[in-house]
Amino acid sequence: MSLAYRLWRATRRQILLRLGMLQGAAFDDRRGRPTARPHPLAAEYRLLGAPLDADPITLRRCWRAQVRLYHPDRYAHDPEAQRYASAHLLRVNAAYQRILRTSRRAA
Repeated sequence: MSLAYRLWRATRRQILLRLGMLQGAAFDDRRGRPTARPHPLAAEYRLLGAPLDADPITLRRCWRAQVRLYHPDRYAHDPEAQRYASAHLLRVNAAYQRILRTSRRAA
């Protein structure tokens, strides 16, 4: 393997690590230290529209806002929108339950 090819592979790997396309720790080139790992439930918090450091009251408010917005009864006039809303509401409820389960274990 040539030196140029090895350098290209190493650079490509670092870029893919930073973008989250590969598993492993991404490194900050300036300091050489691993970057912070993302929160394990970041996708669930994003789905609820809540910040990662939200307390239980804020989480419940965000969850209720999503339930009000995507409740299937609001879209009774449009069957396609009703199907989308019910599927989205299932994902929101599952995310909220995962967050609650994890927070109970941590407490």
